[in-house]
Amino acid sequence: MEVLEILKLIRSQKPALVQHALKVWEKEHSSQPEVLLETIKYGDANLIEPALKLAGRYHPTTCAPLIAELLANPDSKVRRLAVQTINEKMRDACADALSKLLSVESDVFVLASAANAAAVLHLDVRHLVPCLNHRDIRVRANAVRAAAICSPAQIQELLEPMLHDKALRVQNEALRAMAQFIPEDDLEKLIYKRLQSENASVRAATAFITGELPLAMRLVFLIEALKDKDSRVVSNAARSLCRIHDPLGVEAVVQGYLTTTDQHLATSLLRQLTGEDIDTLLEQADKSGKPGRIAASILARLIVAVEHFDNWEPALPWIIAAVDRDESEIRLAALRVVLRKLSFFSSNIERMLEKAQLSGNSHEIAMAHYIRWKSGNTAELETLKQMLFSGRKDDIAAVSELLKSEDSILARKILDEAGKRGIYIASNQYIPPTKPIKLPEE
Repeated sequence: MEVLEILKLIRSQKPALVQHALKVWEKEHSSQPEVLLETIKYGDANLIEPALKLAGRYHPTTCAPLIAELLANPDSKVRRLAVQTINEKMRDACADALSKLLSVESDVFVLASAANAAAVLHLDVRHLVPCLNHRDIRVRANAVRAAAICSPAQIQELLEPMLHDKALRVQNEALRAMAQFIPEDDLEKLIYKRLQSENASVRAATAFITGELPLAMRLVFLIEALKDKDSRVVSNAARSLCRIHDPLGVEAVVQGYLTTTDQHLATSLLRQLTGEDIDTLLEQADKSGKPGRIAASILARLIVAVEHFDNWEPALPWIIAAVDRDESEIRLAALRVVLRKLSFFSSNIERMLEKAQLSGNSHEIAMAHYIRWKSGNTAELETLKQMLFSGRKDDIAAVSELLKSEDSILARKILDEAGKRGIYIASNQYIPPTKPIKLPEE
């Protein structure tokens, strides 16, 4: 396609045709900027977005004057697209227009992008001062990053007040920016002071960012933060320690996971651990006792963690110990692992189900039958059906919970039949038909 034909499509001002024309231009005529200039002149957000991306990639200097004009466009979306296109090659043409926009812009999305563009062009930091005091968190956070790039010499003067910003995101950006320029001793004192703050949000924000800072003492600070009374601080410290992935830090997180009495916190800590950490987890569990004698609370946490990891085989002694425990919830957790790894346990399933089958607990008995069914014993589905239709509340809850997770047609039929019989199954998709209303005869 010739350039004149491409221009004809552009002048149709139909978004689909313009997009097609620009694709052809990029493939066949990318050395000629006329097509981009023609498109950008329209100043229509629906048309110019792909053209602006191409302008920044192929002809930033040539297109920069038109992009600078777009910064004063009445459409805020056009202004934002133009600001996001700016790169360092457009400095001469766009610096003044961007400086003006920073002083008058009211749209927070445009202003947040403009702060980023100011960093790209290395504008004078005075243009960013209004953004540092803006009401919007994104604008302030972006302005903090930009200020660190535009004026390293004034970093402490500009950003120290931002350490007391009401938004944690802004505080973290200020810490991250200042860390590049202030002495390590001063930074350590600042981090220590913030981790001792009476405000839990400040402690949590500091624990979150400390793992990214160039500090020799960061491991010490974060391990100490794991003892904080606020779960947000502990979760953020664990996140940072697991990202650093120092053995001492991971060991401290694992210890916290195994011993905390806060179930929500335990779940949060477990999410930070990876498959590489299972050896540390088992080492810590082993210190608490042999698999058959370990405290119930620690074994329960360990079995839950095993479900979280793919490389679970090293935990086999604890799984076998768990199915023989007296605590029902521990046996159930272990059976869920057996269910997930049926191919591994297929030759020893009956051994794993013995205690559950004799427990008298509906959930364990249902799980035992369900595991047998999933391992290939089709007769067990009929047993589950009988439990569901037995009328016993616990049996109904136990079986329905298992069958609801099934995609098989047989399981769906059983649940549908139960619904038709009036057996209540929470969250079941089956809705019984409404009885027709008989109108009185006239």
